[in-house]
Amino acid sequence: MNKLLLFFFCTNTSFSFSQCIADAGIDKHRCPNDPTTQFGGLKSALGGVPPYKYEWRIKPIAFAPPSIPFLYASHILNDTTAANPTLIYNNLSDSVKLYLRVTDSLGCQSEDSCQITFSNFGQHTFYHEYWIDYGDSVYLNRTPNIGGGFGNVKYSWSPTNGLSDTTLPFGFWAKPLINTNYTPTIIDSKGCSITAGGPLYFVYVRPVGIKEEVPIEVNLFPNPTSGEVSIVGMQDVDIEEVKLFTVNGQWLISTKNNSKMNLSYLANGIYFIEIESKNGVIRHKIIKQ
Repeated sequence: MNKLLLFFFCTNTSFSFSQCIADAGIDKHRCPNDPTTQFGGLKSALGGVPPYKYEWRIKPIAFAPPSIPFLYASHILNDTTAANPTLIYNNLSDSVKLYLRVTDSLGCQSEDSCQITFSNFGQHTFYHEYWIDYGDSVYLNRTPNIGGGFGNVKYSWSPTNGLSDTTLPFGFWAKPLINTNYTPTIIDSKGCSITAGGPLYFVYVRPVGIKEEVPIEVNLFPNPTSGEVSIVGMQDVDIEEVKLFTVNGQWLISTKNNSKMNLSYLANGIYFIEIESKNGVIRHKIIKQ
């Protein structure tokens, strides 16, 4: 009986205002690089007697005890009392439900909810190298260096040349005719995508007649480097030429009969140094920072 009297008071005042209605807005999905996400409807409160009081909340999310044992709405929204707050924390689980309570100036309340889902991706820096002779194939069956996403995901490999299938996460053949590095991209069911920060597979192709790679212990120092790098451990090796390649196999520079190379002018990143000697070919990764 008391509820009926309260409802009558809130919806049938002498001002003839309609019942207060909360609008939390439509459900939303967020990709990692999306712009700011805002919640609430075009008007998050309708009817009733303004001004309105807005209260946004979520069910507490277990986080990192003991410093912050739970996340609340105040941790993920810029203002829990705004009509249209924005998301300020993105490292959430796949789905979070937000609740909006609107109270008008007469004390009448209404609640609504919306849901936000996330495409969470992960990646690692592992990579794999293969050396094949011209015309040969190699079976690529390693775990991709990217993963995650929302729902089912599709894989795409770049470049596509020499691949028997460009849509599988692993388990396909590669038969490139030149040095080729393969990098995966994944697209999830919401259209969000991520491309790995570097190739997973480095496939080097030896032309017919090239010197074989030899198991000689040499190192690059310093590695990483911000400038000059020296080849150490080459006392018994007669260096003929040293070549520098990008991770995509592009030949940048070379030097003959020299155990040093200057990388100071190059952009930071991963490169490969190929050392040709009378004994054979030696390859090493170098990091410029």
